[in-house]
Amino acid sequence: MIDGIVQRGYIYSLTAKTGHGKTAVGMYAGQAVARALKFHSYATKQGSVLYLAGENPQDVRARYIALADHNSFDPEAIPFHFIDGVISIEACLPRIEAEAEKIPNLALVIVDTAAAYFPGDDGNNNVQRASYRRRERVTASRRVATLHWR
Repeated sequence: MIDGIVQRGYIYSLTAKTGHGKTAVGMYAGQAVARALKFHSYATKQGSVLYLAGENPQDVRARYIALADHNSFDPEAIPFHFIDGVISIEACLPRIEAEAEKIPNLALVIVDTAAAYFPGDDGNNNVQRASYRRRERVTASRRVATLHWR
């Protein structure tokens, strides 16, 4: 999806402290893929983007509108789609898959953030983390790239 950085069928995690730009990077990468523009100097392959905005979905949408204004594109005219709010990915997987099937050429799924969607009660528990990652692989097996913020 992004030459030399992101491939279809893989899950990538971006980790950083709160407030250090993970959402900004995801938005910028997503709009680059949706618009078939370079991500800095790296070529992208055009495709639709699904952004799961689990934390502060209104803020995420406002940032998207600001990004569109700054980069002079119509935010409604590109294939960039949202699912807002914290949901149980496991419980909602049939709905997410049904919505994803309606999106033509879905190429990139951005999950913002892992903490919002993690169903366990201990983020350091290896068994809970492994179970969560196996559920994420369902998306990756659909031949989309998945960026996951932690």
